[in-house]
Amino acid sequence: PMLNIKQQDYPLKTELVFCLNKINIREEDLIFSDQLDLHTIDKVNLVLVDHNVLKPQYAELESKVSEVLDHHVQERAPDDSTKLTIEKVGSCSTLVAEKIFRENPEFAESDTLKLILETILQDTVLLSPSAKKVTDKDIAMVEKIESVIGGQDRKSLYDEVQAAKEKIEHLTPFQLLRRDLKSALTDKVKVSLSAVPTPVSEFLQLKDVWKDVEAFSQEEGSDLILVLGYKITEGSISRDMLVYSRAHATLFEAITRGLENPQLNLQLERSPVSGAEGHVIYFKQGNGALSRKVILPAVKDI
Repeated sequence: PMLNIKQQDYPLKTELVFCLNKINIREEDLIFSDQLDLHTIDKVNLVLVDHNVLKPQYAELESKVSEVLDHHVQERAPDDSTKLTIEKVGSCSTLVAEKIFRENPEFAESDTLKLILETILQDTVLLSPSAKKVTDKDIAMVEKIESVIGGQDRKSLYDEVQAAKEKIEHLTPFQLLRRDLKSALTDKVKVSLSAVPTPVSEFLQLKDVWKDVEAFSQEEGSDLILVLGYKITEGSISRDMLVYSRAHATLFEAITRGLENPQLNLQLERSPVSGAEGHVIYFKQGNGALSRKVILPAVKDI
């Protein structure tokens, strides 16, 4: 598999590094997007996992996509040559597990299954109903995995991975913005959406935060940035966000109005922000159940 991130960003994925290190998979064992030019591979065949459209730089490879496993809003148009499995489950790893057991009912490789289990527990906040992510299929796959590798202390697994995910004190604001990044891109504008595992209200207190926000904006070529903060406490998720654009007033107004649309149901409460040049607003998000999976498609529709 190819990880769809640059190698320089791998150390920023602290929970991923932690989980792979436990089973002796190191950075040098992995393949990153800047190490492999897919355009140069004859008869390349692509399977997309946890996303259902290619990044713009791979657009000409659309015809090479044979299968998709994803749990986000479907943006890909159906076609006869691509097998689509797109379901609103809590974790895409649930769909991966389902595919593994369907194609190989006797599969029992414990390291692989434990990685999948850890991911499902993380994505569903320990199968917590209050987080409003878990589905019956997520629960079924967790139980299926444990029937193969034995019962697990789910809370301990979740807590240790969550602790690694929250180990961000060594990261700069610039690195936090790159850590979990997705973009909405048209031929005219680019909107970057960075999810950070800390409240935005605390992110804004970090040293050199506005200097790093501007540096990140320039490096990414972003016309507008959405910083999506979150904190998990006893199975419940609280969220807030920052909307920032240095020079694009019209885009800023369109995005903020769109996010505040009652039909989106983010339940936003706005507050002013000081210290930044340009257009900026802070929102406390009342509906913590709605993550970037909902916000990104909404931004694309605005």
